[in-house]
Amino acid sequence: MNQSITNQLETNLLRRNNSLQPPSSSTVTALAAIDSRKKSDQHILNQILPLKLNKSPSAPSSSTNFFRHHQHFRSNLEPSNSSILTRFYLACPKLDCELFDHQNEWLSIGSCSVQGWRINQEDAHFCLIDFDPLDQIALFGVFDGHNGPEISRYASLTLPELLRNNRYYKLKQYDKALRAVFLEFDGGLLSKKVENDLQSISKQYQLQYGQIVRRQNSFLLAMSTGSTAVVALLSRKDGKIYVANIGDSRCLISLKRKPFPMTIDHKPNERREFTRIMKAGSKVINGRINGGLNLSRAFGDHLLKNNANLSATEQAVIALPDLIVSSNKIRSSKDFMVLACDGIWNCLSNRQVCSIIRKHLKKQDCMQLSRICQTIVSKCISPIRPIDGQIGGDNMTILIVKFKQDLPLPS
Repeated sequence: MNQSITNQLETNLLRRNNSLQPPSSSTVTALAAIDSRKKSDQHILNQILPLKLNKSPSAPSSSTNFFRHHQHFRSNLEPSNSSILTRFYLACPKLDCELFDHQNEWLSIGSCSVQGWRINQEDAHFCLIDFDPLDQIALFGVFDGHNGPEISRYASLTLPELLRNNRYYKLKQYDKALRAVFLEFDGGLLSKKVENDLQSISKQYQLQYGQIVRRQNSFLLAMSTGSTAVVALLSRKDGKIYVANIGDSRCLISLKRKPFPMTIDHKPNERREFTRIMKAGSKVINGRINGGLNLSRAFGDHLLKNNANLSATEQAVIALPDLIVSSNKIRSSKDFMVLACDGIWNCLSNRQVCSIIRKHLKKQDCMQLSRICQTIVSKCISPIRPIDGQIGGDNMTILIVKFKQDLPLPS
């Protein structure tokens, strides 16, 4: 490990929120209520596209262990206390980077994803720079799972094709398409076919990484497992960027050296979220729904979507995204977009992330974007084994999208 990265790591011991403590509930009762609600909900569609488990839309171009001297990372617990955290944190972090770089005539992209200290790798993402070459559409997404990796991975595999086949997408109504696809995806998670796909992902994960550790089990994974989602659609022809978000993963655009948030964190204490949660019959305890989930919008988590008298968009937890559309003038190579999970944003502010990226982009021998992502990740990983609630111990995924040419403003 070079000395600069070592120094960066030793300055990053802060506090973070833990992801999930699922509430207790009767799964059978919840299923019956959800089934009743689904039949009357006009927003949820009935079909989910087939899952291709043997390939990912964004296979990494390389995998690199960027911290080879693991002795730098040490446990901060006495042996008598360490058993409390072995269920959630590794004794030594997994630092093999999943790196990806690609470019076309108008965009360059780079990404980095690391498991870190967490016992499971629950992040997933896709980078589809040529999602729709004819209409010059690029699509990017980051998904931060909780209580298991199945839904985040399933979303990364299936959302692009759901969007491609959506009727609003074909009409070029991209904002409506993103909203419809988020609801469609979440509404299909309890189907038998999707449950089988989720179980297949679970088995593949266990073969590759080992046992999945959960805080609560359910005979249907979508009941207690969930994921955030932030998806950005870039349309070169109309000069717009559409960003749909549920949860606390974020997207921002750096314009004229200033960060412009394109997402809103969905937390139970936020006023509009709190009001909906209370109307749905749930409570907010210590910033968590019924003392468990610390997100108010997510895929999955259907134990918190079980009020049979309410639609899918009125439940305590919903999958309806906030959607922000930007048509600001993109100033070529000086501007860029960032998508990342909360493992990054809990450690660095929007302004800090943009400052690091700009610093490296200024250099004549500018490194690959994936390496800039890797540098940011290195600043965020805790140098010692995290205590529950401490930042720097989460999975970490970040994407950088650099604009190579001006995007035209819509007429």
